[in-house]
Amino acid sequence: MSKAKIEKPKKPTYKPPVLKHLGALNGKWKVKGSIKDEPDAKIKGWESYEWMKGGFFMIMRWKIVTKQKKHKDVDRGMMVIGLDDKAKGCIGRSYDGRGTVADYKINVQKGNFGIKGTDYLFEGTFSKDRKSIEGAWKQKAENGKWLYWYDKRLKKVKK
Repeated sequence: MSKAKIEKPKKPTYKPPVLKHLGALNGKWKVKGSIKDEPDAKIKGWESYEWMKGGFFMIMRWKIVTKQKKHKDVDRGMMVIGLDDKAKGCIGRSYDGRGTVADYKINVQKGNFGIKGTDYLFEGTFSKDRKSIEGAWKQKAENGKWLYWYDKRLKKVKK
């Protein structure tokens, strides 16, 4: 009986610059936010970004708490972010505590941070020292237009 030869997968030898740009996110971030139309609503929590060994994928984890007058919502989840050869950019697949799975295009370059999915869009800007990000989440309306959802501020608390 002969043994089948199992070939090891070839390791990529080249890391595109688009992956290097993700490094600006690496670390733990404190999150705060607000909803313009609901001044009593408070959004707070954290996000963390960590490279997987090898540096080809980044893991994002989060816990976001939204407090409104008579309602409190806790959202926890994770996203795996990596290179999308076809789009020549990065994509992420997120999983949350509600059982939602969603795909996003991720963009980090020229001082901007973007997350774009089918129904949700985040557009943010890094501070010059790259220790904070300010931006807003939007939701897609039935007519296809992006409508403001809430403001989000991130402050890096740990590398």
